[in-house]
Amino acid sequence: MERNVRDSPAAVAGPPAPSTPVAAAEPRVAFLNDKDANQQLITSKQYARNVMVTSKYTAVSFVPKCIFEFFRVVANVYFLLISVLQIINTGGQTELIAWEDLQVGQLVCVENHDELPADVVILATSEEEGRCFIETSNLDGETNLKRRVAVKPTAQIVGWRELHGDPLSQETVCASAVRRLRGSIEHEQPNNQLYTFTGRLLLREGDRGETAVPLGPENLLLRGCSLRSCAFVIGLVIFTGSETKLLQNARAAPSKQSKLYRTANRCMLLIFTTMFGLCLASAIAAAVWSKHNANHVWYLPFIKKNGAGDFIVNFFTFLILYNNLVPISLYVSLDIIKVLQANRITSDSKMVYEGNHAIARTSELNEELGQVEYVFSDKTGTLTCNVMEFRKCSIGGISYGFGTTEIGRAVAALASVKAHASTSATREITSPAKAKINPLSFGEGSGSTVRLDINSTDDIREVISPAGPVIPPTQLEEGGDPKDAQVHFDPNIHFDDPGLLRTLYAGGKQGELIHEFLTLLSICHTVIPETDSKTGAIAYRASSPDEEALVKAAKCLGYNFVAPAPLMKVEISCKPSLLPSNASKSQQQPMPTTKCYTIVNVNEFNSTRKRMSVVAVNDETREYVLYCKGADNMMLERATTGQNDSDAAVHAKLVGQLKNYAREGLRTLVLGRRVLSAQEYNEYNEAYMEASTSLEDREAKLDACAEQIEKNMQLLGVTAIEDKLQDGVPSSIFDLAQAGIKVWVLTGDREETAINIGHACRLINDRMQLLYVNAEEINALSAQLDALYETPEVLRLIRGNQVADNLAMVCDGKALVHIFPSRDTRMKMPADAIEQVQLLSRKLLDVARVCKALIACRVSPSQKAEIVQLVRKGGRQGNENNGKGQQPITLAIGDGANDVSMIQTAHVGVGICGKEGVQAVNASDYAVAQFRFLSRLVLLHGRCNYKRVCKVIRYSFYKNIALVISLFAFNFFNGQSGAPLFESFVMAGWNFFLALPIIAIGIFDQDIPEDVILKFPQLYQRGQCDSDLNMRVFARTILNSVGHALICFFGCYAGTLLVSQGLYVLGTLFYTTLLGTMQLKVVLLSLNWNKYHFAVLGFSIGLFIFFLLVYPHFTFLSYDMYGVPAHMIRMQHYWTLLLLCPVAAMVIDFTATAVQQQFRPSAEDILRERFRFTKSKRVGDSVAPMSPDSSSPSIGQLFLAEQSVDEDRSDNKESKESKPNTFVVTAQPPFPNRRTSSTNNLPLYDAFKGSLPQPEARTSRSNSKVKPA
Repeated sequence: MERNVRDSPAAVAGPPAPSTPVAAAEPRVAFLNDKDANQQLITSKQYARNVMVTSKYTAVSFVPKCIFEFFRVVANVYFLLISVLQIINTGGQTELIAWEDLQVGQLVCVENHDELPADVVILATSEEEGRCFIETSNLDGETNLKRRVAVKPTAQIVGWRELHGDPLSQETVCASAVRRLRGSIEHEQPNNQLYTFTGRLLLREGDRGETAVPLGPENLLLRGCSLRSCAFVIGLVIFTGSETKLLQNARAAPSKQSKLYRTANRCMLLIFTTMFGLCLASAIAAAVWSKHNANHVWYLPFIKKNGAGDFIVNFFTFLILYNNLVPISLYVSLDIIKVLQANRITSDSKMVYEGNHAIARTSELNEELGQVEYVFSDKTGTLTCNVMEFRKCSIGGISYGFGTTEIGRAVAALASVKAHASTSATREITSPAKAKINPLSFGEGSGSTVRLDINSTDDIREVISPAGPVIPPTQLEEGGDPKDAQVHFDPNIHFDDPGLLRTLYAGGKQGELIHEFLTLLSICHTVIPETDSKTGAIAYRASSPDEEALVKAAKCLGYNFVAPAPLMKVEISCKPSLLPSNASKSQQQPMPTTKCYTIVNVNEFNSTRKRMSVVAVNDETREYVLYCKGADNMMLERATTGQNDSDAAVHAKLVGQLKNYAREGLRTLVLGRRVLSAQEYNEYNEAYMEASTSLEDREAKLDACAEQIEKNMQLLGVTAIEDKLQDGVPSSIFDLAQAGIKVWVLTGDREETAINIGHACRLINDRMQLLYVNAEEINALSAQLDALYETPEVLRLIRGNQVADNLAMVCDGKALVHIFPSRDTRMKMPADAIEQVQLLSRKLLDVARVCKALIACRVSPSQKAEIVQLVRKGGRQGNENNGKGQQPITLAIGDGANDVSMIQTAHVGVGICGKEGVQAVNASDYAVAQFRFLSRLVLLHGRCNYKRVCKVIRYSFYKNIALVISLFAFNFFNGQSGAPLFESFVMAGWNFFLALPIIAIGIFDQDIPEDVILKFPQLYQRGQCDSDLNMRVFARTILNSVGHALICFFGCYAGTLLVSQGLYVLGTLFYTTLLGTMQLKVVLLSLNWNKYHFAVLGFSIGLFIFFLLVYPHFTFLSYDMYGVPAHMIRMQHYWTLLLLCPVAAMVIDFTATAVQQQFRPSAEDILRERFRFTKSKRVGDSVAPMSPDSSSPSIGQLFLAEQSVDEDRSDNKESKESKPNTFVVTAQPPFPNRRTSSTNNLPLYDAFKGSLPQPEARTSRSNSKVKPA
């Protein structure tokens, strides 16, 4: 029975419940002793549970009862309605949302310093005219801010600017206005083009229908960018997730593998073949042994006379036994070594410029740097500083600006020295550095030459030395401020001709041309002015250093650009002191202080058009004027010529002045203008607006619109900008050439400029014959290449696989268009045309490879990559060590985004941390701060890393082959049973005990001191010839290892024949002697010793001794080694064998090395011995370049005329009297005279003193005369 449970007093407290009348109903039933029936009644809720609830609310009834009780008061209903009205969102407030929840079409608000979560079209910003700035370092690595603008109609609808409040209230009002917009955006499909975007905004404005507004890259914010200098931006999400341009570009970098790795893989295949051969031989030997001994070894019941199954089992048994033949430690050791090598490159204090260190972005190509045969270099920012300085200009056919450039001075000085050597005459050189210039001589266009008497090389040094900014004195009015005379001077503007300003303010036709010229410079650009809120100073932000230099030049000449598009203001300020002192007051033309132009259309610059133009409306005259600037070849063909004698004369003068500027290495742009009638402009603008809102081929349509008006232009003049060579470029190129590396310069400059740059950086010289490939038509190009290819001297060089030191090639991008057609063009070409293109490319490569240098001008970024690919696929010129068909190792170096494709195409890509961002650095394998560091990176780090890695690879195979050969030999003494000679843990420790010494060699080994290596760049050529690791060298390594293993094995075996020892005693004895041999090999391989070498060698030996003392006591691992070391060291022959076997094995190596150094020494052997004996940093009293085709130069070749090499490195080398096409070599003793020095007692000198080449004149293999095609 169940117990009665009383309710608690609290539960029953309270007034009694009122009585409830009971209606007549069916009687209740309670079952006796039937628990289930009663429970069923309770479950069906017919009967109540014995629980009393006295509370007013339950968990379920609380909310509805409260609401009912609350709103029984009528006033509360009123308060509810007021509250609802107050919380309605009428201000467009924002809410936080996770990035992953963003969807296309949502409005997003990004605040200052926040990162963009998706690709967003800007609708409104906190700044005037809808401007904002972004930092794109996560995209392209550039840290400079970039300007973006909101779509014009949406930016103008925001009326919050009349309000005054904090940024939060401004953001609220702005968001509210944007939410009222209605429309849609049509745009391109997702792609990886960071700097292009095509779309249009369709706005619905009430009953007026939709308005189409073009969208471009300036309206787009990309995911990964950071907002700067703007409180907030509101935009529409158009790309999310994997469709954003950031992730579209997030692809794996091209995988590059070094040539040495590929050679190691071929060696590995040979080792695999050898291992299977050893397994097969051992299995066959085991079968033969079993056949002849099966009846005699009754205690081995598993031995059968014949059995294919036994043969297979034996084969795999030996495969397991010999598996150490493949060095598993090789790749682990190489990875460790390469990482530490890369760290040494990064930490090299001699490759630091302005705080920028060298960067090894990969460690996989360290040794590839030691085998480079071709260097492809950009010019601007790579060979030059990319610091543009406005130097000269030509306006209306009159040249303004004095002096000459550093490049012009160098070229003129070389020509002057050559003339002076033969005639001792004076030379006219345009330079203000050596003459006192009379200020009265400055006149209109007074860019005349200054006569200089050059009577010594000291004068030459002064002429070619870099000159600082020249500020010629100007005549001041009485009481004038001297500072006013320099109003046109800027630290980056080296323009020193006040005659331009005098002519400008004198008025007349020429003054009007100057005015239009400077106006064009002020408004035809993409420069953004930024005004300092504190000082009011204007700073310019430009994506191109050229444009910045031009705008600054206009500012320094009085035309100050102060406002960005769409309203550009050009402030023209005039100082009376700038006027000529002899000019009358009536000649001084009053000029307005401010002129305003409204830019209505902009035709952007691109690599195809090679020009930029704007259509501006003069606020005073209200006329439409087209201002255009661009490359000379594009502008001259679009100018008005022949309409009158005046235009033709100006055109001819400009062409001549372009050539003069190019000779000085100046970068030129041609400027022109055209006045448009209202009808012409309306027709153009209609087509422009239609093209700008097109979603298909927008750029092509805009280019076609620009072509309509960019014609019949009046030429205003030419600008000439100097981009100085970086420090050390000539000497670096000279060293690379001495190392047998061909340097090809690929630039977008015109032909004359590129050639003069080549002269200035010593890529080419006046003794070279230039072979031109510049035909514009494919048939003419074919004839041109045929003429060059079929020249007898060129054919001789091609067939002889030789390089002519006096030949250089100059290619033009117009010709390369036919050799490297675009992909679309190639797909449309017939088969015979494709075959012709392939033939042309092959002939171009064959002729180019016999030239010492190549300059490609007017080339596009894609053509740069095509040239690199052509050389890679074309194979290398054959030599005695390498046959044709092998790819020459190429290196590409550049600093800008236009060099990325070239850098990624080459075997090794090097980026320069320049002023054009770090896109090149991000795409590169290595980065340096200056071009001059390339020689150190390649000649020192590359060469040393190549030799180190070669030693590591050879030694890794050597030590494993020795171990396996001993096991193979032992099987002939154990019945081919496959039993190992060594205990398992002992054999497993082989790589461990020998790892550290070779790693130390791979990091620190250096055969010659670094200053000697850099002094003799010819040493680099051994890496180009694969001299340190090829199949022949690898075969010698295998034989060397086999010999050492057999000597140690049979020495130990013979020494223990008279003593009965256990298996592992003999095995450990042999293991110890073989290990000692391996350590002696490391000692022989290491050519310089430091504390790290001694430390790791001592640690490795100590580790093995510690292992032998401790491991036998760990019997739970193995009982086989217990007591073995103790028994072994008590053997009477142990110490004798431990000393004798390694020494006997190394006698072979020591003898071979001594004989080789005595009778066939390499250049390294000679320099190393001389350095070891002299202990001096000055190596060699007279050294000359080695012959590039000799892998083992003699002493006579190596020590020939060091003084002449030093003279070649200097910039003031004097011409020597010699035949134009011969190279005179005079043999000199390699060491000082015996009477003054005792160094002639050196063994190498005694061996070769009688075999030195006698003084004679010989023609270099590289001098050939080619008749012009």
